[in-house]
Amino acid sequence: MITAIRTFAKLLLLLPVWADPLLPLAFGQDPFEVNGAVGNQESDDVLTAKTTANSGDQGLLDSQGLNPNERSAVVRSIRSSMPSTATELARAIQLMTKIRRWDEVQHWLDEVVRLGIDETKATQMVQTAGTQTFLNLMQADVEISASHRASVKRILDLANASAVDPKRLRANVLLLQSPNKSDRIRAFRTLQSAGNRGIAALIDHQLSEQASAPNATMSEAFSLMGKSALSAWQAAMVTPHEDARGRLALLAARLGEPSLSIQLCSAANDVQMDNQIKDELNRVAAERNKSIPSGSVIQRYALDQMQKSLDEFQRSRWTDDADAFTTWRLAPNGRSVLERPARVADLAWNRAVQLAHSALRLSDSADIDSALAMAVVLEDTARQSPGTASFEDVASILPMVIKDSFEFGVLVWDASEKAELSSAQLHAVRNLSRWVQPNAMPNPVRDRLAQALSSGYAAVRYEAAESLVRAMVVDQEEGSTKLVDFAFDGRNRLERILAEMRGLEGRPLALIVGGSTDLRAHTKGLLDAFSFRVTEAASATQTMSLLREGLPIESIFIVERVLEMDLGQLVQRIRANPATARCPIAILAASLSRGEHSVAAADPRVVLGSIPPDEAGFADILRRMNIVTQSPKLESANRIAWNEISWSYWNDRQGQFISTQPKLSFETVVESPAGQMNLIAIVSDKSQPLPKREQASQIFVQSVKRFGLLISTETANAQYDEYNTRGPDELDLRVVLGRVLDAIEASKSAKPWSEVAP
Repeated sequence: MITAIRTFAKLLLLLPVWADPLLPLAFGQDPFEVNGAVGNQESDDVLTAKTTANSGDQGLLDSQGLNPNERSAVVRSIRSSMPSTATELARAIQLMTKIRRWDEVQHWLDEVVRLGIDETKATQMVQTAGTQTFLNLMQADVEISASHRASVKRILDLANASAVDPKRLRANVLLLQSPNKSDRIRAFRTLQSAGNRGIAALIDHQLSEQASAPNATMSEAFSLMGKSALSAWQAAMVTPHEDARGRLALLAARLGEPSLSIQLCSAANDVQMDNQIKDELNRVAAERNKSIPSGSVIQRYALDQMQKSLDEFQRSRWTDDADAFTTWRLAPNGRSVLERPARVADLAWNRAVQLAHSALRLSDSADIDSALAMAVVLEDTARQSPGTASFEDVASILPMVIKDSFEFGVLVWDASEKAELSSAQLHAVRNLSRWVQPNAMPNPVRDRLAQALSSGYAAVRYEAAESLVRAMVVDQEEGSTKLVDFAFDGRNRLERILAEMRGLEGRPLALIVGGSTDLRAHTKGLLDAFSFRVTEAASATQTMSLLREGLPIESIFIVERVLEMDLGQLVQRIRANPATARCPIAILAASLSRGEHSVAAADPRVVLGSIPPDEAGFADILRRMNIVTQSPKLESANRIAWNEISWSYWNDRQGQFISTQPKLSFETVVESPAGQMNLIAIVSDKSQPLPKREQASQIFVQSVKRFGLLISTETANAQYDEYNTRGPDELDLRVVLGRVLDAIEASKSAKPWSEVAP
């Protein structure tokens, strides 16, 4: 009997003491061989009993820290081997965890602390025993002390910090190409333990400019990284860099994963893809007794799937739910992928964008389905890179005969309007402006620009108005221009939009409706803090009057109730005005009736908030308003430029604006310092009507020209400070005070009077 026990103990000494994360593959063909078969990889598991012998058989210990009555041969053998390195200690901890000997786990954790825990040792331990071993020790039912649990947490934290180090991850991606099997396995373990960062490192390597074609090792590693790796690959395949797309196609070619098939088949039919890569994709398909469908079949299938994703996006786009998911996006430079929090709508949208890219690369004719794919890519590009996106850049993957035809541009407008893709509408209008010429504009282009004047998105209608105004400008001799009118359906609407553009300034304009004077003042203070201009209406009648004036209102805040009209009627009347049809509305109220709640729920661009909101709560209201409007952002520079275009149009069409206004009642001959100072005060007072301010500036010019500059030098210099402080946001001030400053400089002979506007 004693002989049998000793024999059993020796056998235990020959068993390995750590679980190999690649165990399901280890008993078969090497998964990292060139022709190795792809297997299914479990995460860091401790389900197997595969171990490796510790150093030597030194016999059983008698009384050196071990209970003489210890009956576990496993415990006695581990103690006898005297683990001393981080790797050996990790193996001991792992085996003791398997047999649930928490006293021994604590003993070996004490040895780890005495050895000293640093980033290198922690990484070695996690790689040896597996992440799950240490995570199991953090469970509440594990009977170890708080100090030992803290040691386990420190090991995990240090290993995690090392695992996600970008340089280390990049080095391990390269190590996947090592001829040494153990190096390849160790590199894979490191990348796998890093989770999504390891996935990003592998995908980023394929996207980089200097990368070589992926070998079978990389493909096998990619296949074992789970669904998140597949999502990252799908996001990366929209890169505009053909070399990177080719390497990504080779990386995934042998997986046989259905979710990647559309993009792989698109690459195999892409005329811009390298022929060697296309041959390899076809060869891999032939090995499976499959054939890659033609480009037209793949394009049709991609467009159908894109439409399904768009339908899902439309159903969920207005839902303000939490970012409960993680998605992958291609970085703007097209050379790396990024993790992003996502809603359900974001997931559907991202898939639609990927499918749109695949379909566009196979387009050979201008049709409405390809135009919708173009609109989707335009919309996405504008969201990801606002201010830098352009129709020409996105259309670079299309054949020249398509992207340079106004017929396709017209179809893109139609598709983007039908799908309510606001940024795509804006870029479609800008693209159509390429064909805007006096007396030579194609009728379909003119008609679409006229349609855009009715858009509920301010940026779209302003851009269309600018394009149509340019079609009226004819160059004259000596650099001058002349405005030549022409008739088209929507001509009167153009002038209404241009009148609206005259009210633009650097900051957005918000309308506060209803509520008490105190509530409106409180809301106005919050809007001022967020750089809004504000106009107010106490009643429904005043609200309708302001809307009829054609003010460029970008946000509306309804505070409590309004007189004369219930909430449903008020929202309906606001929506009936074309300029505010898609304007975001915030209803701020202490409580709402069931009917008022149904009104708010029926309009996706209405958000609710309590009163009186504090600054943090108001910031959340603005965030939600920005989500529901999904409108192209109006930058300060755009507002000012559109304002100048509008004023230029009215000046060219009707002469100087002041000549069309009634004479205002203040003296026109000013020959005293007090009189000139009064004129400057009127010019600087933004509460005064613009015609009065402009007339005051003209009278100031005539006064200085006739009687000289009568105000003090300090007062004159102060006007420059006023211009520099307020000018960037107030175009009106720049125009009228600029004339005053020109007169001051002319009076000092700093410029000729001929350069001063009369």
